[in-house]
Amino acid sequence: MDAIASEEYRELLKKHHNDNDDWGSSININNFAKQAISKFNPIDILDFGSGKGGGTKAFKELYPDKTIISFDPAFQGEDCLPEKVDMIYTKDVLEHIEPQCLDYVLKKHFNIVKKVCFHSICTRKAGAILPEGRKAHLIVESPEWWRNKLQQIGFTIEEERVNVKRHHYGVILTK
Repeated sequence: MDAIASEEYRELLKKHHNDNDDWGSSININNFAKQAISKFNPIDILDFGSGKGGGTKAFKELYPDKTIISFDPAFQGEDCLPEKVDMIYTKDVLEHIEPQCLDYVLKKHFNIVKKVCFHSICTRKAGAILPEGRKAHLIVESPEWWRNKLQQIGFTIEEERVNVKRHHYGVILTK
């Protein structure tokens, strides 16, 4: 599908955000992401899948000299995405993308980003249930699967970390 999300899924996400105060409200920017920011010194950062904007707010406090752009498909259309940005940041986002939209989203990231992408991806089933009964993690795959997928899009893996205990795959990508 040539879309970031289907209209039906966008509505589900919006409802889930509205009904669950904690969902999409993370304010933690982990040290691995800070490392990428330090190394690549982006002028602007797209917080893709920003939820309620907690991470965006944290970015603005930590990096007041950078332009932080918040985007979440539950609340904004694709036309709100910037044409180009130095860095794209996602935390616990890619596993929520509809499988039929994932390649489109990753190709969109590849075309938008100028310097670096940082992704933190959960690799286990979600505890959260969407309003229609599905688990919130629509894509549950291994770090190896994600690595191959990202490389197929054209990204170069600069550095990666696997947290087996937390079931997270963190990756810094360039073009």
